[in-house]
Amino acid sequence: MRIVRGVLYLILVCAVSDAEIAKLPGAYQSLVDLARAAPPEFTADALLRIVEQGKFLDKDARIDLIEDAFRSASAAKFQVRMDGLPGTTTDTSSGSLSRAYALKLDALSLESRAVRDMLPLDPVKARRMFGEIARPMLPALTCDDALFYDLSDFYQALSVVVNGSFSQKERAKDDHLNFLSDYLGQAASPLELAPIAQVIEGVSVTNQQRQGLWARLGGLMESIQADDRSLSAALPALNSLSLPEVQSSIEKYRQKSHGCASDTSTDTSKKPTTPKLDAYWQSANGQQLVQPGKKLRFDKNNVPLSDADRARLEAAAAHARALGARYLEYLTADRDALERRNLVGADEVASLLDLDAPAIR
Repeated sequence: MRIVRGVLYLILVCAVSDAEIAKLPGAYQSLVDLARAAPPEFTADALLRIVEQGKFLDKDARIDLIEDAFRSASAAKFQVRMDGLPGTTTDTSSGSLSRAYALKLDALSLESRAVRDMLPLDPVKARRMFGEIARPMLPALTCDDALFYDLSDFYQALSVVVNGSFSQKERAKDDHLNFLSDYLGQAASPLELAPIAQVIEGVSVTNQQRQGLWARLGGLMESIQADDRSLSAALPALNSLSLPEVQSSIEKYRQKSHGCASDTSTDTSKKPTTPKLDAYWQSANGQQLVQPGKKLRFDKNNVPLSDADRARLEAAAAHARALGARYLEYLTADRDALERRNLVGADEVASLLDLDAPAIR
């Protein structure tokens, strides 16, 4: 499937390259040409950055760039963003992946961003683009997995589309509500529950309509079935919601969500057996390299230092370096003075013994 998407992307890029972007200033045309030579996720990001800077005002040119970015985004290597579980992201391969995902260069995040950028320019086209986003498959996770799915950008885009792309006539017919309801009905992962709650909280509907949406979300919370990793990974975001309308449903969710029991252990002498982490610096040589560095990142209890703590350490290190440099200057000066005294003494001895000074030196 990825090969097919890549081929389609190349075809689209060639087609768009042949068509000149409407009224694009010369300097920006050069940037666009460079962007199109990059991998698709970087192409999409660069084109959207050009639009978001707002340096040129031609509406048609900005719309063309956003559509170009939207097409490029579909061929990104990663289809959906993932986050690392708390406590698993330091010096691990999954932590490195989590930081890479945080750049939001996956297909879903980039496509959602393009929709948000399109909305103020052409709301109808933004809604059409959102409808073209292919919802990614979310394979079941296991307790061994240290990464979980993050669809928050997709639901942020859904919120702005529902609020900003429907006319008064369409809203009078509840088209916006039906549009939202269709997407709520497609939710299949617990990791979608908190983003959906945020959409419902911010969407422009009547109180009665909102109550209906809360009831639907509550039923989804109570009935959704998923793997233990997704169930437990979704819980912190749900716990942070201060929404009386769904508190009873959240409580029922907590009761059924046992999560991954092997993530914790009652025996404090044993490390949890899940998730499985590919940790860096495990060899003897690696430990010799990393331990001095850890002193700059963690305290004696292995708790990460705050920015303020690290700033104090860096200031102390800079002060120590300055003192060391000054001490070295003093040593150098003392050595030079000693050499001069030795030369003077040699000259005096030589004159007393009537010998050549170089012979004594």
